[in-house]
Amino acid sequence: MTKKIYTLAALIIISLVLYGYLSSDYYAVQYGTATGDSICSINAKFDCRTVAASKYSNMVGIPNALLGFMLTFVMLISLFGITLSSDNKEKHQNWLTFAYFLFSLNALASIVMGSIALFAMDVYCIFCMALYAISFVLLGLFIAFFKDSFKFDGSRFAGLLKNTTFLTLLVAVPAVALLGHKIFQNEYSPSAMTKQVNATVRSWKAMPDKDFGSVEPMFVLNPGGKVKLTEFADFLCGHCGTASKTIKSFLKTHGDVEFSFYAYPLDGQCNASFDQNRKYPGFSCTLAKGVLCAQKQGQGVSLHNDIFERQNEYRQIAIESNNEGLTTEMLTKLSGIDEVSWKTCLNDSKSTDRLQSFVKIGNEAGVKGTPTIYVNGKKLDGGANFMVLKAAHDAVN
Repeated sequence: MTKKIYTLAALIIISLVLYGYLSSDYYAVQYGTATGDSICSINAKFDCRTVAASKYSNMVGIPNALLGFMLTFVMLISLFGITLSSDNKEKHQNWLTFAYFLFSLNALASIVMGSIALFAMDVYCIFCMALYAISFVLLGLFIAFFKDSFKFDGSRFAGLLKNTTFLTLLVAVPAVALLGHKIFQNEYSPSAMTKQVNATVRSWKAMPDKDFGSVEPMFVLNPGGKVKLTEFADFLCGHCGTASKTIKSFLKTHGDVEFSFYAYPLDGQCNASFDQNRKYPGFSCTLAKGVLCAQKQGQGVSLHNDIFERQNEYRQIAIESNNEGLTTEMLTKLSGIDEVSWKTCLNDSKSTDRLQSFVKIGNEAGVKGTPTIYVNGKKLDGGANFMVLKAAHDAVN
Protein backbone atom coordinates (compact mmCIF):
# COMPACT_ATOMS: atom_id res chain seq x y z
CA MET A 1 0.00 0.00 0.00
CA THR A 2 2.92 2.35 0.64
CA LYS A 3 3.73 2.63 -3.07
CA LYS A 4 0.11 3.50 -3.85
CA ILE A 5 0.05 6.18 -1.16
CA TYR A 6 3.33 7.66 -2.42
CA THR A 7 1.96 7.84 -5.97
CA LEU A 8 -1.17 9.68 -4.84
CA ALA A 9 0.84 11.91 -2.51
CA ALA A 10 3.23 12.89 -5.31
CA LEU A 11 0.35 14.01 -7.54
CA ILE A 12 -1.21 15.91 -4.65
CA ILE A 13 2.08 17.71 -3.93
CA ILE A 14 2.30 18.72 -7.61
CA SER A 15 -1.23 20.07 -7.29
CA LEU A 16 -0.30 22.03 -4.17
CA VAL A 17 2.62 23.64 -5.98
CA LEU A 18 0.38 24.66 -8.90
CA TYR A 19 -2.35 25.97 -6.61
CA GLY A 20 0.24 27.87 -4.58
CA TYR A 21 1.61 29.56 -7.69
CA LEU A 22 -1.87 30.43 -8.98
CA SER A 23 -2.84 31.87 -5.59
CA SER A 24 0.25 34.08 -5.52
CA ASP A 25 -0.37 35.18 -9.11
CA TYR A 26 -4.00 36.00 -8.28
CA TYR A 27 -3.03 38.50 -5.61
CA ALA A 28 -0.25 39.97 -7.74
CA VAL A 29 -2.75 40.60 -10.55
CA GLN A 30 -5.61 41.79 -8.38
CA TYR A 31 -3.47 44.23 -6.41
CA GLY A 32 -1.27 45.46 -9.22
CA THR A 33 2.07 44.06 -8.03
CA ALA A 34 2.58 41.68 -10.97
CA THR A 35 5.81 42.32 -12.88
CA GLY A 36 7.20 40.54 -15.90
CA ASP A 37 5.50 37.55 -17.48
CA SER A 38 3.75 34.74 -15.65
CA ILE A 39 5.35 31.37 -16.35
CA CYS A 40 1.95 30.03 -17.40
CA SER A 41 1.03 32.95 -19.67
CA ILE A 42 1.91 31.63 -23.11
CA ASN A 43 -0.08 33.80 -25.50
CA ALA A 44 -3.37 35.68 -25.81
CA LYS A 45 -5.36 32.42 -25.74
CA PHE A 46 -3.54 30.74 -22.87
CA ASP A 47 -2.95 33.41 -20.26
CA CYS A 48 -3.23 32.58 -16.55
CA ARG A 49 -3.08 36.22 -15.52
CA THR A 50 -6.07 37.13 -17.65
CA VAL A 51 -7.99 34.28 -16.02
CA ALA A 52 -6.82 35.49 -12.58
CA ALA A 53 -8.21 38.92 -13.38
CA SER A 54 -11.63 37.56 -14.38
CA LYS A 55 -14.77 37.47 -12.24
CA TYR A 56 -14.61 33.67 -12.32
CA SER A 57 -11.31 33.51 -10.44
CA ASN A 58 -12.86 33.74 -6.99
CA MET A 59 -15.84 32.63 -4.94
CA VAL A 60 -17.31 35.33 -2.68
CA GLY A 61 -13.97 37.10 -2.86
CA ILE A 62 -11.81 34.10 -1.95
CA PRO A 63 -9.62 32.97 -4.87
CA ASN A 64 -10.54 29.55 -6.24
CA ALA A 65 -6.85 28.66 -6.26
CA LEU A 66 -6.65 29.13 -2.50
CA LEU A 67 -9.78 27.04 -1.94
CA GLY A 68 -8.29 24.38 -4.21
CA PHE A 69 -5.04 24.46 -2.26
CA MET A 70 -6.86 23.84 1.01
CA LEU A 71 -9.04 21.03 -0.39
CA THR A 72 -5.95 19.36 -1.84
CA PHE A 73 -4.07 19.74 1.43
CA VAL A 74 -6.89 18.00 3.31
CA MET A 75 -6.74 15.25 0.66
CA LEU A 76 -3.08 14.79 1.60
CA ILE A 77 -4.05 14.55 5.28
CA SER A 78 -6.57 11.85 4.37
CA LEU A 79 -3.75 9.76 2.88
CA PHE A 80 -1.91 9.94 6.19
CA GLY A 81 -5.12 8.87 7.92
CA ILE A 82 -5.44 5.85 5.60
CA THR A 83 -1.84 4.85 6.29
CA LEU A 84 -1.94 5.30 10.06
CA SER A 85 -5.25 3.43 10.44
CA SER A 86 -4.21 0.35 8.47
CA ASP A 87 -4.24 -1.83 11.61
CA ASN A 88 -7.80 -0.79 12.57
CA LYS A 89 -10.37 -1.96 10.02
CA GLU A 90 -13.16 0.37 11.16
CA LYS A 91 -11.00 3.51 11.22
CA HIS A 92 -9.36 2.45 7.97
CA GLN A 93 -12.73 2.22 6.22
CA ASN A 94 -13.73 5.61 7.63
CA TRP A 95 -10.59 7.25 6.28
CA LEU A 96 -11.04 5.55 2.91
CA THR A 97 -14.64 6.81 2.74
CA PHE A 98 -13.57 10.34 3.68
CA ALA A 99 -10.74 10.31 1.12
CA TYR A 100 -13.09 9.02 -1.60
CA PHE A 101 -15.46 11.90 -0.86
CA LEU A 102 -12.61 14.45 -1.06
CA PHE A 103 -11.20 13.03 -4.30
CA SER A 104 -14.70 12.98 -5.82
CA LEU A 105 -15.38 16.55 -4.65
CA ASN A 106 -12.10 17.65 -6.23
CA ALA A 107 -13.06 16.07 -9.56
CA LEU A 108 -16.54 17.60 -9.41
CA ALA A 109 -15.06 21.05 -8.80
CA SER A 110 -12.87 20.49 -11.87
CA ILE A 111 -15.94 19.73 -13.97
CA VAL A 112 -17.62 22.94 -12.80
CA MET A 113 -14.57 25.16 -13.31
CA GLY A 114 -13.67 23.46 -16.59
CA SER A 115 -17.20 24.07 -17.89
CA ILE A 116 -16.97 27.75 -16.97
CA ALA A 117 -13.63 28.02 -18.77
CA LEU A 118 -15.02 26.25 -21.83
CA PHE A 119 -18.35 28.02 -22.18
CA ALA A 120 -17.97 31.39 -20.43
CA MET A 121 -14.40 32.43 -21.26
CA ASP A 122 -12.23 32.65 -24.35
CA VAL A 123 -8.93 32.62 -22.43
CA TYR A 124 -7.53 29.55 -20.71
CA CYS A 125 -5.18 28.82 -17.83
CA ILE A 126 -2.66 26.04 -18.57
CA PHE A 127 -2.00 25.33 -14.90
CA CYS A 128 -5.75 25.19 -14.20
CA MET A 129 -6.20 22.69 -17.03
CA ALA A 130 -3.36 20.60 -15.62
CA LEU A 131 -5.05 20.62 -12.21
CA TYR A 132 -8.36 19.52 -13.74
CA ALA A 133 -6.60 16.59 -15.42
CA ILE A 134 -4.74 15.64 -12.23
CA SER A 135 -8.00 15.62 -10.25
CA PHE A 136 -9.44 12.90 -12.50
CA VAL A 137 -6.19 10.94 -12.48
CA LEU A 138 -6.22 11.06 -8.67
CA LEU A 139 -9.81 9.84 -8.47
CA GLY A 140 -9.17 7.09 -11.00
CA LEU A 141 -6.03 5.90 -9.24
CA PHE A 142 -7.72 5.99 -5.84
CA ILE A 143 -10.55 3.77 -7.09
CA ALA A 144 -8.10 1.42 -8.83
CA PHE A 145 -5.75 1.19 -5.85
CA PHE A 146 -8.42 0.53 -3.22
CA LYS A 147 -11.17 -1.26 -5.17
CA ASP A 148 -10.54 -4.49 -3.29
CA SER A 149 -10.39 -3.02 0.21
CA PHE A 150 -12.97 -0.24 -0.04
CA LYS A 151 -16.66 -0.21 -0.87
CA PHE A 152 -18.50 3.09 -0.72
CA ASP A 153 -21.27 3.08 1.87
CA GLY A 154 -23.57 6.07 2.03
CA SER A 155 -24.57 5.40 5.61
CA ARG A 156 -20.90 5.25 6.61
CA PHE A 157 -20.31 8.63 5.00
CA ALA A 158 -23.31 10.13 6.80
CA GLY A 159 -21.78 8.87 10.03
CA LEU A 160 -18.51 10.60 9.26
CA LEU A 161 -20.27 13.98 9.37
CA LYS A 162 -20.83 13.33 13.06
CA ASN A 163 -17.15 12.61 13.59
CA THR A 164 -15.34 15.63 15.03
CA THR A 165 -12.10 14.93 13.14
CA PHE A 166 -13.67 14.67 9.69
CA LEU A 167 -16.10 17.52 10.27
CA THR A 168 -13.24 19.76 11.41
CA LEU A 169 -11.21 18.93 8.32
CA LEU A 170 -14.16 19.74 6.04
CA VAL A 171 -14.85 23.05 7.77
CA ALA A 172 -11.13 23.86 7.64
CA VAL A 173 -11.18 24.07 3.83
CA PRO A 174 -13.23 27.31 3.56
CA ALA A 175 -12.26 28.57 7.04
CA VAL A 176 -8.49 28.39 6.54
CA ALA A 177 -8.85 29.63 2.95
CA LEU A 178 -10.69 32.69 4.29
CA LEU A 179 -8.01 33.23 6.93
CA GLY A 180 -5.28 32.87 4.32
CA HIS A 181 -7.13 35.32 2.09
CA LYS A 182 -7.14 37.90 4.87
CA ILE A 183 -3.42 37.38 5.44
CA PHE A 184 -2.63 37.76 1.74
CA GLN A 185 -4.83 40.85 1.58
CA ASN A 186 -2.79 42.42 4.36
CA GLU A 187 0.43 41.53 2.54
CA TYR A 188 -0.55 42.59 -0.96
CA SER A 189 -3.06 45.29 -0.22
CA PRO A 190 -1.96 47.14 2.90
CA SER A 191 -3.98 50.10 4.06
CA ALA A 192 -1.36 52.46 2.64
CA MET A 193 -1.87 51.02 -0.86
CA THR A 194 -5.65 51.23 -0.53
CA LYS A 195 -5.37 54.83 0.63
CA GLN A 196 -3.05 55.61 -2.27
CA VAL A 197 -5.48 54.10 -4.79
CA ASN A 198 -8.35 56.06 -3.28
CA ALA A 199 -6.27 59.24 -3.38
CA THR A 200 -5.35 58.55 -7.01
CA VAL A 201 -9.01 58.17 -7.97
CA ARG A 202 -9.92 61.39 -6.16
CA SER A 203 -7.12 63.17 -8.03
CA TRP A 204 -8.30 61.66 -11.32
CA LYS A 205 -11.85 62.90 -10.74
CA ALA A 206 -10.52 66.43 -10.25
CA MET A 207 -8.50 66.38 -13.48
CA PRO A 208 -9.68 68.55 -16.41
CA ASP A 209 -11.42 66.75 -19.27
CA LYS A 210 -9.42 66.19 -22.45
CA ASP A 211 -11.04 65.67 -25.83
CA PHE A 212 -9.09 63.44 -28.21
CA GLY A 213 -11.82 63.40 -30.85
CA SER A 214 -9.95 65.72 -33.23
CA VAL A 215 -7.32 63.04 -33.93
CA GLU A 216 -8.28 59.48 -34.79
CA PRO A 217 -6.26 57.03 -32.67
CA MET A 218 -3.98 54.37 -34.13
CA PHE A 219 -6.67 51.82 -33.29
CA VAL A 220 -9.72 51.36 -31.10
CA LEU A 221 -10.82 48.17 -29.33
CA ASN A 222 -14.43 47.59 -28.27
CA PRO A 223 -15.78 50.88 -29.69
CA GLY A 224 -18.82 52.19 -27.89
CA GLY A 225 -17.81 50.98 -24.42
CA LYS A 226 -19.10 53.06 -21.54
CA VAL A 227 -15.65 53.52 -20.01
CA LYS A 228 -13.14 55.22 -22.34
CA LEU A 229 -9.55 54.13 -21.74
CA THR A 230 -6.90 56.01 -23.71
CA GLU A 231 -3.18 55.28 -23.72
CA PHE A 232 -0.16 57.13 -25.09
CA ALA A 233 2.86 54.80 -25.28
CA ASP A 234 6.33 54.29 -26.76
CA PHE A 235 7.01 50.83 -28.22
CA LEU A 236 10.49 50.58 -26.69
CA CYS A 237 9.51 51.93 -23.26
CA GLY A 238 9.87 49.20 -20.61
CA HIS A 239 7.08 50.59 -18.43
CA CYS A 240 4.83 50.62 -21.49
CA GLY A 241 5.55 46.93 -22.02
CA THR A 242 4.45 46.17 -18.46
CA ALA A 243 1.40 48.42 -18.82
CA SER A 244 0.42 46.64 -22.03
CA LYS A 245 0.08 43.34 -20.16
CA THR A 246 -1.97 44.97 -17.42
CA ILE A 247 -4.26 46.71 -19.90
CA LYS A 248 -4.71 43.51 -21.94
CA SER A 249 -5.85 41.63 -18.83
CA PHE A 250 -8.07 44.53 -17.80
CA LEU A 251 -9.79 44.74 -21.19
CA LYS A 252 -10.47 41.02 -21.29
CA THR A 253 -12.17 41.13 -17.91
CA HIS A 254 -14.09 44.40 -18.34
CA GLY A 255 -16.26 44.22 -21.42
CA ASP A 256 -17.64 47.75 -21.06
CA VAL A 257 -14.27 49.42 -21.73
CA GLU A 258 -13.36 51.09 -25.03
CA PHE A 259 -9.59 51.27 -25.55
CA SER A 260 -7.92 53.85 -27.79
CA PHE A 261 -4.20 53.71 -28.49
CA TYR A 262 -1.93 56.57 -29.57
CA ALA A 263 1.75 56.05 -30.26
CA TYR A 264 3.93 58.62 -28.50
CA PRO A 265 7.59 57.90 -29.42
CA LEU A 266 10.13 59.35 -27.00
CA ASP A 267 12.45 60.20 -29.86
CA GLY A 268 13.36 63.45 -31.52
CA GLN A 269 13.12 62.01 -35.04
CA CYS A 270 9.32 62.17 -34.86
CA ASN A 271 8.69 63.94 -31.56
CA ALA A 272 10.21 67.40 -31.25
CA SER A 273 9.52 67.40 -27.51
CA PHE A 274 12.49 65.06 -27.03
CA ASP A 275 16.10 64.92 -28.09
CA GLN A 276 17.08 62.13 -30.44
CA ASN A 277 17.30 58.86 -28.51
CA ARG A 278 21.01 58.01 -28.51
CA LYS A 279 20.54 54.32 -27.82
CA TYR A 280 17.55 53.79 -30.13
CA PRO A 281 17.76 56.66 -32.68
CA GLY A 282 14.53 56.70 -34.65
CA PHE A 283 13.68 53.11 -33.78
CA SER A 284 10.57 53.96 -31.76
CA CYS A 285 9.37 56.07 -34.67
CA THR A 286 9.91 53.19 -37.10
CA LEU A 287 7.98 50.76 -34.91
CA ALA A 288 5.14 53.25 -34.47
CA LYS A 289 4.87 53.82 -38.21
CA GLY A 290 5.06 50.07 -38.79
CA VAL A 291 2.03 49.49 -36.56
CA LEU A 292 0.23 52.47 -38.06
CA CYS A 293 0.71 51.11 -41.59
CA ALA A 294 -0.16 47.56 -40.52
CA GLN A 295 -3.43 48.85 -39.08
CA LYS A 296 -4.39 50.08 -42.56
CA GLN A 297 -4.43 46.41 -43.54
CA GLY A 298 -6.13 45.28 -40.33
CA GLN A 299 -3.03 43.95 -38.55
CA GLY A 300 -1.99 46.87 -36.38
CA VAL A 301 -3.32 45.42 -33.13
CA SER A 302 -1.54 42.08 -33.57
CA LEU A 303 1.75 43.82 -34.39
CA HIS A 304 1.29 46.17 -31.42
CA ASN A 305 0.84 43.12 -29.17
CA ASP A 306 3.84 41.30 -30.64
CA ILE A 307 6.18 44.26 -30.13
CA PHE A 308 5.22 44.68 -26.49
CA GLU A 309 5.35 40.92 -25.84
CA ARG A 310 8.84 40.65 -27.38
CA GLN A 311 10.10 44.10 -26.51
CA ASN A 312 13.59 42.96 -25.52
CA GLU A 313 14.01 41.10 -28.81
CA TYR A 314 12.99 44.19 -30.79
CA ARG A 315 15.46 46.29 -28.80
CA GLN A 316 18.27 43.88 -29.59
CA ILE A 317 17.33 43.80 -33.27
CA ALA A 318 17.33 47.61 -33.32
CA ILE A 319 20.82 47.77 -31.81
CA GLU A 320 22.26 45.09 -34.10
CA SER A 321 20.47 45.83 -37.38
CA ASN A 322 19.10 49.38 -37.17
CA ASN A 323 15.79 50.23 -38.86
CA GLU A 324 16.29 47.71 -41.66
CA GLY A 325 16.28 44.85 -39.14
CA LEU A 326 13.18 46.22 -37.43
CA THR A 327 11.36 46.44 -40.75
CA THR A 328 12.26 42.85 -41.61
CA GLU A 329 11.19 41.59 -38.18
CA MET A 330 7.85 43.38 -38.34
CA LEU A 331 7.16 41.89 -41.77
CA THR A 332 7.65 38.36 -40.44
CA LYS A 333 4.71 39.02 -38.08
CA LEU A 334 2.38 40.45 -40.73
CA SER A 335 0.70 37.41 -42.26
CA GLY A 336 -0.63 37.88 -45.79
CA ILE A 337 0.03 41.59 -45.83
CA ASP A 338 0.64 43.58 -49.01
CA GLU A 339 4.34 44.14 -48.42
CA VAL A 340 4.75 46.80 -51.14
CA SER A 341 1.86 48.89 -49.80
CA TRP A 342 3.10 48.51 -46.22
CA LYS A 343 6.65 49.64 -47.10
CA THR A 344 5.31 52.50 -49.18
CA CYS A 345 3.21 53.62 -46.22
CA LEU A 346 6.22 53.26 -43.91
CA ASN A 347 8.25 55.72 -45.99
CA ASP A 348 5.37 58.07 -46.78
CA SER A 349 5.58 61.53 -45.22
CA LYS A 350 1.86 61.26 -44.48
CA SER A 351 2.62 58.51 -41.97
CA THR A 352 5.11 60.77 -40.23
CA ASP A 353 2.51 63.55 -40.23
CA ARG A 354 -0.06 61.20 -38.69
CA LEU A 355 2.42 60.16 -36.03
CA GLN A 356 3.17 63.77 -35.24
CA SER A 357 -0.56 64.45 -34.89
CA PHE A 358 -0.56 61.83 -32.09
CA VAL A 359 2.35 63.63 -30.48
CA LYS A 360 0.64 66.99 -30.82
CA ILE A 361 -2.62 65.92 -29.20
CA GLY A 362 -0.63 64.14 -26.50
CA ASN A 363 1.34 67.28 -25.73
CA GLU A 364 -1.87 69.29 -25.59
CA ALA A 365 -3.30 66.77 -23.13
CA GLY A 366 -0.25 67.02 -20.89
CA VAL A 367 1.67 63.88 -21.83
CA LYS A 368 5.23 64.18 -20.50
CA GLY A 369 6.31 60.56 -20.65
CA THR A 370 5.00 57.07 -21.26
CA PRO A 371 2.80 55.32 -20.56
CA THR A 372 0.23 58.04 -19.94
CA ILE A 373 -3.31 56.83 -19.45
CA TYR A 374 -6.65 58.59 -19.45
CA VAL A 375 -10.05 57.31 -18.33
CA ASN A 376 -13.05 59.13 -19.77
CA GLY A 377 -10.80 61.98 -20.85
CA LYS A 378 -9.20 62.52 -17.44
CA LYS A 379 -5.54 61.74 -16.82
CA LEU A 380 -5.15 58.78 -14.48
CA ASP A 381 -1.81 58.77 -12.69
CA GLY A 382 -0.72 55.21 -11.97
CA GLY A 383 -3.09 53.92 -14.65
CA ALA A 384 -0.69 51.09 -15.50
CA ASN A 385 -1.66 49.48 -12.19
CA PHE A 386 -4.57 47.01 -12.37
CA MET A 387 -5.89 48.06 -8.98
CA VAL A 388 -5.96 51.74 -10.00
CA LEU A 389 -7.64 50.95 -13.32
CA LYS A 390 -10.30 48.89 -11.60
CA ALA A 391 -10.96 51.60 -9.02
CA ALA A 392 -11.40 54.25 -11.74
CA HIS A 393 -13.61 51.89 -13.74
CA ASP A 394 -15.82 51.24 -10.71
CA ALA A 395 -16.01 54.96 -10.03
CA VAL A 396 -17.39 55.55 -13.54
CA ASN A 397 -20.03 52.89 -13.02
